[in-house]
Amino acid sequence: MAKMEVHKTVEGKEDTWLLDSGCTHHMTPNGSLFDIVHSCNCLRVRMGDGKLVRVQGKGNIEVPTLSGTKTKFTTLYVLDLHQGLISIGQLLEEDYDVHFFDKKCEIRDAQKNLIVVVKMVDRSFPINWGEVLANAVSTDERELWHKRLGHCNYQSLASLSRRELVKDIRRDKLDSRADICIFVGYSLHSKGYRLYNIESQKIIVARDIKVDEHSIWNWEDKKIIHAVTPVLNVMHDEDDEEVNQSELILEEDKDDILIRGTRSLSDIYERCNAAIEEPSCFEEAYDIPEWEQAMKQELEMIEKNGTWGLVDRPSNRKAIGVKWIYKLNSLASEVGQLKDKSSDVKRGVEAATRDGMTPRSEVLGWLSSVQDMEGEAESIERKYNQKIKCLCSFPLNICSACRLRNRAEAALATIRELKQSAEFTKLADNLNLTRSIKMPTTKTIGMDKVFEELQRHAKDDSLSVIGIHGMGGVGKTALLRRFNNDFPSETEADVVIFLELSIDYKLEEVQKSLFDRLSLTWQDEVTHRDRATKLFRVLSTLKFILLLDNLWEPLNYQVVGIPLPAPPSKCKIIFTTRTEDTCSHMGTEKMIKMECLEEEAAWNLFRNSARMDVIDADKNVRIEARDLVKECSGLPAALIVLAQAMAPKKTWEEWMHALTIMKDTPHQLPASLTVRVHDDYFTMHPMTRAMILWVQRECGKKENKWLVRDRERVEEAPAAEKWRDAERIALVWNQISDLPEAPQCPNLIFLNLQFNKFLRKIPNGFFLHMPLLRILDLQQTSIEELPVSIGNLVQLHFLELSRTRITSLPKEMAALVNLKYLSLAFMKYLRIIPDQLISSLRELQWLIMMDSYSGWKEGQSC
Repeated sequence: MAKMEVHKTVEGKEDTWLLDSGCTHHMTPNGSLFDIVHSCNCLRVRMGDGKLVRVQGKGNIEVPTLSGTKTKFTTLYVLDLHQGLISIGQLLEEDYDVHFFDKKCEIRDAQKNLIVVVKMVDRSFPINWGEVLANAVSTDERELWHKRLGHCNYQSLASLSRRELVKDIRRDKLDSRADICIFVGYSLHSKGYRLYNIESQKIIVARDIKVDEHSIWNWEDKKIIHAVTPVLNVMHDEDDEEVNQSELILEEDKDDILIRGTRSLSDIYERCNAAIEEPSCFEEAYDIPEWEQAMKQELEMIEKNGTWGLVDRPSNRKAIGVKWIYKLNSLASEVGQLKDKSSDVKRGVEAATRDGMTPRSEVLGWLSSVQDMEGEAESIERKYNQKIKCLCSFPLNICSACRLRNRAEAALATIRELKQSAEFTKLADNLNLTRSIKMPTTKTIGMDKVFEELQRHAKDDSLSVIGIHGMGGVGKTALLRRFNNDFPSETEADVVIFLELSIDYKLEEVQKSLFDRLSLTWQDEVTHRDRATKLFRVLSTLKFILLLDNLWEPLNYQVVGIPLPAPPSKCKIIFTTRTEDTCSHMGTEKMIKMECLEEEAAWNLFRNSARMDVIDADKNVRIEARDLVKECSGLPAALIVLAQAMAPKKTWEEWMHALTIMKDTPHQLPASLTVRVHDDYFTMHPMTRAMILWVQRECGKKENKWLVRDRERVEEAPAAEKWRDAERIALVWNQISDLPEAPQCPNLIFLNLQFNKFLRKIPNGFFLHMPLLRILDLQQTSIEELPVSIGNLVQLHFLELSRTRITSLPKEMAALVNLKYLSLAFMKYLRIIPDQLISSLRELQWLIMMDSYSGWKEGQSC
């Protein structure tokens, strides 16, 4: 998988590519540049925002060079890019030489042939291959014409001049005597420079030279590298009548041209020092600690180099000074302090960015200025070091030294200003978040009162946690979504977060949803605790409204990373759940119970969910519809499901038939509401399931008649008093480990405890008060024995014990004279079945022992 950063494009230049240190391969979206593209569908490119983009293919692209030749780059074909990218890493890996200097980038191949020189534009390095090709062609054409027409030389020009065929041909009698030399030092006997002549291999002394400080002589290859061959400009004193005077040109990039009109270096030093408004003599400078330190450092360096001898100054001689040493030392110190401050600011900006905050423009501008000044300081230091290396701590030209000193002073002033302006009150602004996101919802007809109550409590700063509870299908989700969509804009909340939780939600899913909503960067390798810490830190800076829908069990705020608001607070946590117990465990300060709709509100909801034209058109249909609504007893989910099922029904007979089914055979569910998955089992829509439970609980009047906690991961069984009115109890797929000692269950006929793997023991008196129990399912539990009270279940018809850890069946099971079904399948720990036990079960029709214990021994009849 290749990686790349996201870059801005250079608009209007189709041939422009960008040099990029962040991408691992050359890439282009232009397929026409390839001769042959090899498919590589398995390769992906990860963009800067984390998005994966498919690579169409891979091939070679020929690009022109400034030398007139062509070179090949192995490049990826990526359609989703906006511009071609040149990978610096790939260039270095393929032995190309990439050199950055003076806001330019020079690229050479392995043979040191120049490929291209790129200038920095807007802090990036764009390459336009079309321009490179044009320059290369132009160069080739000039060379061809030059070869075609022949070389011009001074002899032919002189001949043409004598014939008066050309005019204004000027000659310099010293042109032929100009040579390339290497600077060695100063002459001790005359005013001149000691130079090494490369051709004659001798030391010569000369005054009229032009120095190229940026070039280096390569002794092995016998050529100059990193520079253009210098042209020696011969200049002479004014009293030399044979040589024409040359005009003096002083430029920033040509700062080593000698000053004309003087024969003494000391005069030049004195003239420059006279313009400096600083200590004018040694006595003045020595009273300033900074200057004293600078002088000591300079003397130490001179002694260390050993190139100069220190002697007492004669009384008739003046002292010369090189004052820019102190300025450069101060500049280095200030730059170091500025870098430390910049590092602190960068860390703060990076931390704020990771938390989803937006860095302030003034901070980014300050960091950009710091980066520019660091580059300026490095440039000054590099120039200073070149002079020191070349001239043994004394500048070749005093004007050059003064200009360098002035640059150092200007940079020093700017850096001090940047240090003073670095005291930021804030590095970044709050999260750039959408305040609320609209959610799809169903109609909330008849819920206006409870909605107004919820809004009133949400505005109360003394309340922080609000719980909404009620049976399934009563409209809790619709109410919470309406609250999210109609959240008042005048409130001070920064963000409204809506999370819908699944029945078996995991901690990572909740944290991931919060990270996405808060626009935070998600990292898979980070631990749950670190994510919680980050969420807590970010949410603590916000006035948030957290809406949690469909909460099946208490949520641990601390583990997730949600700060619990302490009243008075603008922050709120509002959740929906089916049980009042969950509200209590969540630290709820205000509970809202949702009830079923009143008759008229239920009728309005039904009419708005069904086809009103059919209902209003036929009086008889309207009467049947009214009766159907009464059968739903105000349960919103049942009303909506029923209205959708009756929407296509148009005749009175169809409506009457539906009412007959609802009254006489409520167990015959419409096929559209169930999905058959097995001969004995089927699944249904959650709202349909909630409606059935509600109806069986006598329209919510007896909540414990059917005590169902299915896949809610509860760890404790319901309290014993809730078992008293139960007819059916299903506590399946949970984490229950303990059961009540002897619950009173006079009406219980169905008990299902399957898939509670932490249940290892059933209390001895557990079955004492269940006289009507007919179905008992204990499969996939970890129980090791049955209590003796199992013999009290004389009405038991069905007993499921498969996949338990029971080692022996109790002899008290012989009392189960009405038992018809007994499953002992997959009971690998079962070793003992009491004598005559099976034969005493007179009504037994099904005995299943598949894959049970296989080491049975012959004995007496069971």
